[in-house]
Amino acid sequence: MVDELGDITGKTVIDIGCGTGELAIVLARRVGRGGKVIGVDPEDRRIAIASQRAADHPELRVSFFVGTASDIVRIVDQQEVGQIDIVVMSSVLHWIEDKPAALRAIHSILAPGGMFGSSSGSGVKHPLEKKDNVLSQEPFRGYRKEGAAEFVSENELRALLVNAGFRVDTLSHLDEMVEFDNGAAAMGWLNASAFGNFTHVEYLPPGLQALATERIEEAYATIADATGVTGFPVTMLIVTASKNAV
Repeated sequence: MVDELGDITGKTVIDIGCGTGELAIVLARRVGRGGKVIGVDPEDRRIAIASQRAADHPELRVSFFVGTASDIVRIVDQQEVGQIDIVVMSSVLHWIEDKPAALRAIHSILAPGGMFGSSSGSGVKHPLEKKDNVLSQEPFRGYRKEGAAEFVSENELRALLVNAGFRVDTLSHLDEMVEFDNGAAAMGWLNASAFGNFTHVEYLPPGLQALATERIEEAYATIADATGVTGFPVTMLIVTASKNAV
């Protein structure tokens, strides 16, 4: 996704859902001293780690704040950020419940001609499928999921962006294989990437929660191949979109 943004030297970039700041540091190197990067994440623990990363790189203009996509207008106003050229989200959009509102907010803070870049799960191939398969079976099916990832298709993503006022510039798929040594390592990665909510069975009746967690763990513990490596095929949607220049 970063390469799709082109030359970002001197730009002001906001990274929504920045996690522990790895991507933000990469972006800060690319914008140089003439630009700046602001990372936003809902978890204060991740922001603490990201802020330490920033302290370790005093040559970079990068800072971090606790917040969500819905907070972005407030954060921009409070921090007096000024002109915002680019907003990025990496593996974040599918976790946002109100996607239309979030994209409208992002569009509103961008300068004319500004760019939005996102990589997100497509739902076509994703490690969360095994969990979803478990929860779609009895006795768990029929209960309304809350706080779970909600993937969008390519056409749905395009429509969301257009309705928010964007022009879609590029939209492509990225197929990759994510590998782990065992099911436990896979579960750890999934939980980290899901903001600690990977199993997330609290929406089920209390009497079913422990059983659901057990079956999810069993599903991921038994998917290693003959070499013992646990692998997930993943299809991501990579998009760049622009705000009209006038």
